[in-house]
Amino acid sequence: ANISGKNYAGTYKTFNITGLVTDNTGDPVSDATVTFGGSGGGSVTTNASGYYSKSVPYNYSGTATPAKACLVFSPENRLYTEVTSHQSNQDYSAQPFNPVISGVILDDEGNPLSGVSLTFSGTGGGTVFTDNNGFYSKTVPCPYSGTVSVSKTCFVFDPPGMNYTNITQSIDNHDY
Repeated sequence: ANISGKNYAGTYKTFNITGLVTDNTGDPVSDATVTFGGSGGGSVTTNASGYYSKSVPYNYSGTATPAKACLVFSPENRLYTEVTSHQSNQDYSAQPFNPVISGVILDDEGNPLSGVSLTFSGTGGGTVFTDNNGFYSKTVPCPYSGTVSVSKTCFVFDPPGMNYTNITQSIDNHDY
């Protein structure tokens, strides 16, 4: 028999992906962002207890990637393929990260300069020298703010140094 006047509304099933983000001592990491790529993705932020929860559509496929300045995560991300059930205990562990500032110093003819002094001011400062290939590298605390001054007897450098503010990522190929 036909029944008229009855309307039905369907809704898509969703599933939760949940987990905890902790640091290397087991303490919760609050305000970390977990970004979900793919259709139905988006971002969530961990709460004060390090907990996150993301509702994804039926058959969700994508990659979840945690992020917070001055931290690296294990695993780096998680791949989800055709999610059809709740995914709990999708935890991440965070380790402190200290950026590296590195580069090469050459003379005006393109030859490497060894023994060039680079003095880093501020917390975690210090002095490093270029090697025989003109290469230098300095690990700085995260976040790093300070000035790097470059010097070597009988040479003038342009620029003579560089100011850094709130550096949270490594900087490669910072050449003079």
